[in-house]
Amino acid sequence: MPFRSPDSDFLRTLAIGIVDAGNSIIEVDRAAEVNVGEGHRSIQTQADKNSAYIIIETLSGFPEARILCEDPSADMRVVSRETGSQILSGPCGCVVDPLDGTTLFAGGYPDWSVGAGTMTDGRLDGSAIFAPQANGGTLCVSSGTEGVFVSEGFGPFDAVKRLSPVDRKKSVILRGVDTELYAKVLGIMPNVAANVRGVYTQGSGLFGLMSLILGRAAAIIQTPQKAWDWVPAYHALTRVGGVFRFFRICDGDLVTIVSFDKYAFDYAKANRLGFIAGEPGAVDWLFDLLPRSGWERCNPETVQASSIA
Repeated sequence: MPFRSPDSDFLRTLAIGIVDAGNSIIEVDRAAEVNVGEGHRSIQTQADKNSAYIIIETLSGFPEARILCEDPSADMRVVSRETGSQILSGPCGCVVDPLDGTTLFAGGYPDWSVGAGTMTDGRLDGSAIFAPQANGGTLCVSSGTEGVFVSEGFGPFDAVKRLSPVDRKKSVILRGVDTELYAKVLGIMPNVAANVRGVYTQGSGLFGLMSLILGRAAAIIQTPQKAWDWVPAYHALTRVGGVFRFFRICDGDLVTIVSFDKYAFDYAKANRLGFIAGEPGAVDWLFDLLPRSGWERCNPETVQASSIA
């Protein structure tokens, strides 16, 4: 699949690697195992490992690269997840999610994705997201000051239009799977659902963000996420006029974060950013609905299932 009009050799190579990785893992065994030391919601397949290896190997011609990847690697260019902010210096930084939506992938669903975002000295300047099983294969890319382009079914690239204000009652709102662990967030959903066409849970955050970039949904609500869950889409979404409004949860209170910071790239839970992203009007509306306190998270590792009479 060609990459149209790139102004970055690094991003062009990375996009090719993402496409190769995504296509190569379609037929890989989808049996999932729980990640060592983590809870039952955190799983991995052989495809996660294969995809990460292919993407990192594709970048072998860039010894100066600094790579933050969800999956560990022995490659010296891959920084530790605990100190991911190391990628913020230098000309070839990138954040890679080799398989976003592993639960969907393991279950045989098509809406999983592979993604990476590039940066130069901490400035996000490129996006590449590939969903191999969506519409015959959907690749969305953006580079530098150029526009955003999409190819579906291995066809030619088309420019993606800038987002326009949406009629709320005709819009679709997405939410990440982790939002359902916060009762306070669920509390605003009846109000949201009553005012829009539909609200859907999105198992792959990057797939959901790509839907926003392509104008197929108005906004997505995400509780605190790791860097690879949003960085690959940041440049493309902002290039088409979308916005991210970030926040952190501190002692149960919502704290607004004006822009992403270096701490967001480190793995510690306290550093992770929640956000609402999408068309600016929809984002502002939803952000104003978010509760400012009482953000108690239901811990999947300790909660007991309720019996049903």
